[in-house]
Amino acid sequence: MTVLEDAVVWSAELERLGARLAPRFTRLEPRRRLLAYLRGLLAPVERKNGWQLAESAGDATPDGMQDFLGRMRWDADQVRDDLQAYVVEQLGDPDAVLVLDETGFVKKGTHSVGVQRQYSGTAGRIENCQIGVFLAYASKKGHALIDRALYLPERWAGDAMRRTKAGVPEEVTFASKPKLGLAMLQRALVAGEPFAWVTGDSVYGADHRLRRLLERHQRGYVLAVTSAQRLGLKPVEDCFEAAKGEVGLDQYEVRSWAGWHRHITLAMLAHAYLAVVRRAAIGGTDRRRPGGRVVASYRAGGAPPAVASGLGAPTRSRPDRGVVALASTTPAACSSKPLAEANKPA
Repeated sequence: MTVLEDAVVWSAELERLGARLAPRFTRLEPRRRLLAYLRGLLAPVERKNGWQLAESAGDATPDGMQDFLGRMRWDADQVRDDLQAYVVEQLGDPDAVLVLDETGFVKKGTHSVGVQRQYSGTAGRIENCQIGVFLAYASKKGHALIDRALYLPERWAGDAMRRTKAGVPEEVTFASKPKLGLAMLQRALVAGEPFAWVTGDSVYGADHRLRRLLERHQRGYVLAVTSAQRLGLKPVEDCFEAAKGEVGLDQYEVRSWAGWHRHITLAMLAHAYLAVVRRAAIGGTDRRRPGGRVVASYRAGGAPPAVASGLGAPTRSRPDRGVVALASTTPAACSSKPLAEANKPA
């Protein structure tokens, strides 16, 4: 295949993915925003923030993208379920491994939901940050993040005023990181996801409920390891590195509970799409193998060249930013409103 042919095939795959998710959005405007947002995450722009995602969609301001994360009506958990089904369909294997781990998102200020001074493995020290707990799916076909939860510290969970400002649902209470991980594993088991065993560090292995769950379902695990050991955790570390470097997992500008889960879910979806593209690029499907130059020509910073070229022609950029956006569409929203206070950047 030529680069242009690759672009056509992989752009069509993104369109199919968008169509798959369309039933989760009841109106045309958020459906169009969905594809525009994914294209922006996949485009090789410097930062995947509100302005640059808006520029990649051909918008004059970031209001439409911010509305998509903060005000439009759609359920991030339903999209997560579709993400899991997509990953299993494309990368599923009975011998796959589920990996529990966490990553930090360094933030300024005190208003972003769940932020406080706490240890971040990403930074390797105590930082003012948010912590997200993630579940990764790793098989011989590829690896991708399939579930997520924002860790809400006890100080946040018990502060009614902060909860209200950040839009934390009433039913959300304090949950330890192992409890969040347990809920993710339960969802994976209920969904019937194929996997042979689970791995994670001692944060999760120390919780007997998690181990008993896996034993009841006859799944193996390697959990009770020290922080110095790295057994099985390199699938998930690669996932964090790629998702942050390629699709802006950590480049959000939202403060609210809903905004965090929406951005993170869509970044995970874009990362899973790239995992599927990579598999196709190395001959992992029945499609013809794309040229080797495409596989070798990128590592991070966005989609492969063929994918990026298939996302659209350059659009206008703001002169004071000097940004050229590669993923063009017509403006995805007919009108937009100012960003809700809860979703303003910290």
